Amino acid sequence: MKQLFIAALIAALHFTATAQNIELDSLIFNSMRQELQRSRQLSLPELSKPFFTSYLVQDEQTMSMSATLGGLLYSRVQPGRSYGARLMVGSYEQTNELFRGNAEISGSLSIDNSCSDIRQALWLANDALYKHAAEQMAQKLSAIKQSNFPEDEKGLLDFSHEPEVRLEISNIAQLPKQAEWEQNLREISAVFQSYPDISSSSVSLYVSNSNLYFVNTEGTQVKQPHNHAELIIYATLIQADGKRIQQKISVLERDADSLPKLDSLKQMAHLAANQLLQINHAPKFSESYSGPVLFEGKALGSILLDNLYSGTYSLFSYRGSVTGTRPKTLSDKLNKKIIANSLTVKDVPSLCTYNNKALVGSYTVDLEGVIPQPTTTLVENGMLRRFLNDRIPTKVAPRSTGNTQLNVVGHQLTTAPAPSVAKIEGTGGVSSAELKQKLIGMAKDEGFDYTYIIRELSTLTHPFLIYRVNVATGEEELMQGAELGHVGLSKLKRIPAISNTEWVDNISFSNALVSAIYPNGMIVEDVDIDRERDKSTVKAPVVENPLKVKKEEKTTSKKKK
Repeated sequence: MKQLFIAALIAALHFTATAQNIELDSLIFNSMRQELQRSRQLSLPELSKPFFTSYLVQDEQTMSMSATLGGLLYSRVQPGRSYGARLMVGSYEQTNELFRGNAEISGSLSIDNSCSDIRQALWLANDALYKHAAEQMAQKLSAIKQSNFPEDEKGLLDFSHEPEVRLEISNIAQLPKQAEWEQNLREISAVFQSYPDISSSSVSLYVSNSNLYFVNTEGTQVKQPHNHAELIIYATLIQADGKRIQQKISVLERDADSLPKLDSLKQMAHLAANQLLQINHAPKFSESYSGPVLFEGKALGSILLDNLYSGTYSLFSYRGSVTGTRPKTLSDKLNKKIIANSLTVKDVPSLCTYNNKALVGSYTVDLEGVIPQPTTTLVENGMLRRFLNDRIPTKVAPRSTGNTQLNVVGHQLTTAPAPSVAKIEGTGGVSSAELKQKLIGMAKDEGFDYTYIIRELSTLTHPFLIYRVNVATGEEELMQGAELGHVGLSKLKRIPAISNTEWVDNISFSNALVSAIYPNGMIVEDVDIDRERDKSTVKAPVVENPLKVKKEEKTTSKKKK
């Protein structure tokens, strides 16, 4: 009877929660649709009327907490609700955008389920946006009369036509048990009590479960989940000369249940501390090197993602503003070789899991109401075939690929183009042992006594884990104080060898949730490494870390006994 009662209670709670969700969905969508209709009535004498309006609402539940040295710093569970609005005047052929920014605005909403609050916020946003957009359009038309456009931009729409989308996806995610994770963070952060040379450390957890609601005047109406959980282990060591070396280990998953177990997270904390200690005692990089380098793991991921997806000279197609300079892009490289023949690059938003790992970068509809293709091949055997882009057409990308994503930094609800699941495939790969032997052979042919393997980067120019490899013996030695020359896209054309295994990672890239799948290692033929340039540092603390003093006192006490 007891089991039947519990089952009935769970079913009743599920039914109640489902009913509440449906009621909330209806309230949010009705509020958004009503203000969409009213936005069509906006009008000022002798100024353009709105032709496109869209709203985005995020309804969110978050859990955040942090601990240091076994003590909890804070722990919060709280709801949040915010909105973003975009309005354009003119037509698809010519909008107010592409001229001194866009007409977009975002802000907070009441967490009480009030239709009046949502409508008032959207109404005020519409009013401010329309006035700005109408003025912007008048200025743009005036500037156009005095401008000569590049030939490749003549005849392009300012905003692409896209079909109506209707889709609602339920979100079944729940926040984890707060007390359980508070204890987990206490135990993980307590690991650093055993490392008195570590000057500061912390462990933090952030979990977000949210629903994204999107509507626009084209008839699109979408609700979809946007969930993630990130645990960060952070540690700093102050060296004798005052230089700070830092390690940050980030684990990003779809939900907290997918994060590593407690014992594994403790091992990560030990790893962070030991890496800092090893680097502190490692010899300083003192030579000037220009030759083959093997990039492995996260270091390789940083190099690949930065080159392929960061800035205007990347796999995104960009268009300049009416009065601004035209950004340097890869548009002239279409159907030409940009990287090694052994590499193929795809965007795969439909890929939800890979090698039993849930991918945070996958989604069904982007935040401009566009359903992306399941797979878009961008680079095929080194040849550039296509670009990613939003709804602003360019000559090489006339239609959106559905890559507008949520910006996950800060409290403002903003969007930007970003990759989804970046799948970088390699052909002709070899084992890690063969990869290292290839590196040594290349270095020997060039007359080097040593070559280098980089496994992790602090920044794109500062290796965190860099190993000097003895060409004669193959022995590896950790180094510190190296500075890396720019490893640009042109360097990726010469890839002598590549790994036959893959690295799968969830990351925050360009402030979006992105998943990356790429080879576990790759040799880049010609890389410059020099001694790190001296920088001014804050002097080391005058008084010892109390953890170190406490440890010494315990040792002295034991000796006396």
